[in-house]
Amino acid sequence: MDELHSLSDIFYKRLFRIPDYQRGYAWRTNEQVAAFWDDLNNLQPDRRHYTGLLSIAYLEDKDIVKWNDEQWLISKRGFKPVHVVDGQQRLTTSIILIQAILDFVGQHHKGETSEDVYIGEMSLDEVKKQYVSITEKSGIITSYIFGYEIDNPSYNYLKSKIFHDLTAAATDETYYTLNLENAYTFFLNNLEELYKQEGEDGISTLFHKLTQCMVFNLFEIDSVKRDFDVFAAFETMNNRGKKLSTLELLKNRLIYLTTLYSDAELNSQEKVSLRAQINDAWKVVYEQLGKKKDSPLDDDEFLQAHWILSFPYSRTAGINFANDLLDNKFSISKVQKRKCNRTMVIDPDIVIDTELEDETVADEPFEEASLKPKEIKDYVVSLSNAAIKWYYSWFPNDSGMALTDGEKYWLENLNRINIAYFRPLVTAALIANLLPATRVELFKAIERFIFIAFRCQVAQTNYRNSEYFRYARILRLSSNPEETVKEIIGTLSDRIRFAFSEDINTPGTLYFKSSYLINSIERRNGHYYEWGVRHYFLYEYERHLASDAQHRRPLPRWEDFVKTSNSKISIEHILPQTPENEYWQEHFTGLTDSQMLNLQGSLGNLMLLSQSINSSLQNDSFPDKKTVKYGRDGSIMRQGYENGSYSEQEVAKYADWTPETIKERGLKMIAFMEERWGLRIQTDEERLKMLFFDTPETGK
Repeated sequence: MDELHSLSDIFYKRLFRIPDYQRGYAWRTNEQVAAFWDDLNNLQPDRRHYTGLLSIAYLEDKDIVKWNDEQWLISKRGFKPVHVVDGQQRLTTSIILIQAILDFVGQHHKGETSEDVYIGEMSLDEVKKQYVSITEKSGIITSYIFGYEIDNPSYNYLKSKIFHDLTAAATDETYYTLNLENAYTFFLNNLEELYKQEGEDGISTLFHKLTQCMVFNLFEIDSVKRDFDVFAAFETMNNRGKKLSTLELLKNRLIYLTTLYSDAELNSQEKVSLRAQINDAWKVVYEQLGKKKDSPLDDDEFLQAHWILSFPYSRTAGINFANDLLDNKFSISKVQKRKCNRTMVIDPDIVIDTELEDETVADEPFEEASLKPKEIKDYVVSLSNAAIKWYYSWFPNDSGMALTDGEKYWLENLNRINIAYFRPLVTAALIANLLPATRVELFKAIERFIFIAFRCQVAQTNYRNSEYFRYARILRLSSNPEETVKEIIGTLSDRIRFAFSEDINTPGTLYFKSSYLINSIERRNGHYYEWGVRHYFLYEYERHLASDAQHRRPLPRWEDFVKTSNSKISIEHILPQTPENEYWQEHFTGLTDSQMLNLQGSLGNLMLLSQSINSSLQNDSFPDKKTVKYGRDGSIMRQGYENGSYSEQEVAKYADWTPETIKERGLKMIAFMEERWGLRIQTDEERLKMLFFDTPETGK
């Protein structure tokens, strides 16, 4: 192991495969791949650069029964089949770069054969045969030097998308396959820049440094100790470069556990079957997490949610769910039974809901319960099923016929308002055998709870999270989920009861304590313009106006509203923040700066704008804002309020814009808030306070 080996040494008569217990390609282009490229470019051609440890495990015949296309290389040409235990990220990156170099140089020598085009001292054909693939003399079988085991979803992707094998079957894209594609594209783009600066000599020098100057410590595990060594070492060896997620560690752990069962507990055929089920489950999980190329879902956030769905929740264990999974639920000692003492201690620094927590302290020696193979099977099946529902909770419109329009509508609302800690409960509702109408009622109740408790600043953001984490598991396991949902909806209403006061003259009539919202908004310089839920509220108000309109027009896209740019929708101050136009000076005369700020940030002065207005036009008079703005050549520079969103059309009906009209429109919006979220306000005086029209500072 002391001797350092170059890539050309390592690839001499070896066939490399990434085993099933390994994660896929996790390096990101703007992080590890970019650093790899920089290291390589900055390396002097006459110097060697230590790249890290490469640990490989030699395989036996029984391990390579699925390697059909490689058997001839193994039996006839003496190639050694190995699994890459540690160093696969660097090795994969190197191979992607080699393929990118082959493609780039080949593109600059179209019409020439690969035998006649050289990179330094090697022809393209020689490079391909040493590092990428060799075709058997009949031309029928192509064997790949490096790749994934056939059950890995990246197996065909690497062959088809990176190595350009047209015979490779179609494959589902995942978070990991996206990383493969991004790395390849990154290298092609940077090779182009290098070529512009240094020509083909620069490319040849880069190839030389990659294959001869970047060196590894090579650690070889023989086949006799392979099972013990690779699993026991994996968790500590393979976290360089990019830390392993808990989901990746857990897969390795579960596969390792299958090797520890005695033949009496799990015979050889059952071990193969259980291992395949683990692999299949992880395929589904990574497919779901990586479906959206531009926004892949987080591994550990999903795993923590599934942990909440699967095991009794406590706040202390929830903070360290990864340790609970690896050191408790799926520990090696669960299979290799042993006596142990375990004391559970409540961390005094952890604030808990005392009426909800049920921590126990145990000091007696005990024999850990054995983990049955079926428990592993049930767990991974549950994990893969939950991954599908988890994806739907984020992207309900991708669910097709699996969800009704009503379910999709309210799931979209929950994502827009920020679902907070309720996603595990929502996922449990999607898993449970519920009527769609029941799910909709639950989603509505959660959305109202979030708006009142968190968006109106009634409670801290972790208020009651332990309770609803527990309800997520209760709902998933419930034999009568319809009744369970009714119970949950009841608690959601009860838990925000303190935000309301009861009318002493009319028992049962509740009024919202608007002081919570007023105090929160008043602390913000821009008042409602800086309200955390301003986009959501104005979008919901736009929907409300649309529902009452006689002639329906398409609503603006939510995505365009929250990701503003010059061509997207935005939030408009009708009375501008810098009211320098003569019109505004005339209609808002005699007001102090503080009074103007109150009016500018009042709810009635804010509006969803269907198309951004150029900054040079934002201070136009109200009559000018209402009408179309034309350029000197007669072209439309921007639409007026009259032709804009439903909110713009509502505002355009006013003849003038004054403090009184801001108040009038604001009261309409407060009335909408009351109806939409069940927030009955007791008096008109309170409503005016919510709009900052309650003091002399408003001028009214």
